[in-house]
Amino acid sequence: MSKIGLIAFAAAIALTGVSYAGEQVTLACSGTAWIKGNSRGDATGLSVVIDLDRGVVAWSGFGDFPITKNTDNSVGFKSGGTNGITTEGSVDRYSGHAVILSLRGNVVVSSFSLDCKPAKPLF
Repeated sequence: MSKIGLIAFAAAIALTGVSYAGEQVTLACSGTAWIKGNSRGDATGLSVVIDLDRGVVAWSGFGDFPITKNTDNSVGFKSGGTNGITTEGSVDRYSGHAVILSLRGNVVVSSFSLDCKPAKPLF
């Protein structure tokens, strides 16, 4: 491909913007967890699935949360849960860092700080 063709191709890609349709990303996560009344501990073996088609983030064992923010840099989610507890969080698209909080009113009842990487299929 000539230099002019390569430049035209790159410009066309840049002008079309970012497309997220058809994306589902599964992340394997570990880090630290804090639960009110307990000390900080390890959080391992967690998964986060970002499903942009369905508009949800699924957090292993904790349920599906509606995506409330979707930018080039991060995906945010939030859901009012049961017993007056709200869960919200975000995943950085570049570093894979995820922060997930559960709040009762303005009081944090649990927090997770996770480092996530794309999960590899077992087979």
